[in-house]
Amino acid sequence: MRFISVKEAAKLWGLSERSVRNYCTQSRVEGAFLTGKTWNRW
Repeated sequence: MRFISVKEAAKLWGLSERSVRNYCTQSRVEGAFLTGKTWNRW
């Protein structure tokens, strides 16, 4: 299974990394989960 990082998502979606992290925290990104200090999405 391939995961997409916050950095990759920010580039794909044209957002800042901080915005992507905030969206993950707010459960606005479907499939996002926290592993340690790293957000991943599948």
